[in-house]
Amino acid sequence: MTWHPLNFCLPARDRVSSEELDMIRHSWNAVAGSRLGTCTAPATLSRDGVLVLKAWGEEAPGLLKAGKGEMLKRLHAFAGEGAVREVRWRMVPPPEAAPAPRPDAGEPAGKSGDSALRSEFTEACRRILER
Repeated sequence: MTWHPLNFCLPARDRVSSEELDMIRHSWNAVAGSRLGTCTAPATLSRDGVLVLKAWGEEAPGLLKAGKGEMLKRLHAFAGEGAVREVRWRMVPPPEAAPAPRPDAGEPAGKSGDSALRSEFTEACRRILER
C-alpha cells in the first residue's frame, strides 16, 4: 500500500474543509506523540495553514515549545507540505472527564435491590399486559 499526504486527496487550498481538520483530530495522538497528545487537541485550522491547538496542564507550554518543530514535521508528513504551516496554541481548562456511572446504572430490570419497587413494577407490567 502506498501512503499519500492528505493534500493529494483533498480539494485545492482555496478553503479548509472540515474533513481535513477532522482527519487531523482523529489521528492527533499519532501526529502529536504520546506526551503532547494527552495535553493538547486540535481546535481550528485556518485557510492559510495555521493550526490552533487547545492545550491544558502545567507541562503543556514547555512540551509545545520544545516539540513544535517535530510536530510540524509530523503534520507535514501526515497532511502534506503546506497544509499546516504554523502551530499556535491557547491554554484552556482540562476537558471534563465523563461522569462516573451511578452504582445502580445498567442493572437489569427485575434485579433491583428494592423489593417494594420491583413488586410495583411487576404489578404495573401485569396490568398493562392484561389490557
